[in-house]
Amino acid sequence: RGKTVPEELVRGEDLSKYRQVASHVGLHSASVPGILALDLCPSDTAKVLTGGADKNVVVFDKNSEQILATLKGHSKKVTSVVFHPSENVVFSASPDTTIRIWSVSTTSCVQVVRAHEGAVTGLSLHATGDYLLSASDDQYWAFSDIRTGRVLTKVTDEVAGCALTCAQFHPDGLIFGTGTIDSQIKIWDLKVGEVGRGARGGGASPAHASQAKSDRCVWGSSHIVTPSSLAFT
Repeated sequence: RGKTVPEELVRGEDLSKYRQVASHVGLHSASVPGILALDLCPSDTAKVLTGGADKNVVVFDKNSEQILATLKGHSKKVTSVVFHPSENVVFSASPDTTIRIWSVSTTSCVQVVRAHEGAVTGLSLHATGDYLLSASDDQYWAFSDIRTGRVLTKVTDEVAGCALTCAQFHPDGLIFGTGTIDSQIKIWDLKVGEVGRGARGGGASPAHASQAKSDRCVWGSSHIVTPSSLAFT
């Protein structure tokens, strides 16, 4: 209401005309079927990253229809995957409580991040490309350094005490959102820990996120929250 829809967005009537143009099988085990997570490479959209119920992470080139890498190491299903936008690196998360950082070129795990004590339910990469945001059903969100695998900070909502189901950075890196199992969306400001304050100037680095306080604004699941709807000073 009161917002102008960006011209580049596809119109609703056009969506109904979309048709499947390809189908790719055999990326994951047929005996443990299920692709549970997917991401497209920002710098080469021919590359598709998938996470499977078979515990594997797969990098696939849809143009050549070739598997570029099968990454094995998780002890449970893979539920979140993310491409790095400029490096040949991918990230994955699992209910096995770990986040894994993979080199695609060597098909090896270069870091295992142990930020949580419960299933990792969401992953998002900061705009700098150096920090990972993760969410977990242990009720915490965390920031980790992808170069060292070190967990920089962990924060929980001590009042709500609720498992987190997803997490996502805004593209500018200044704010991020988390979703909860009790159907709430929470928007966090990296600089001061509350929505609507202190978001001037350039992007904030999650290395300073330990300053975040537990104050926040909460929206029910019946509301749509977009960055443009937030009044920053």
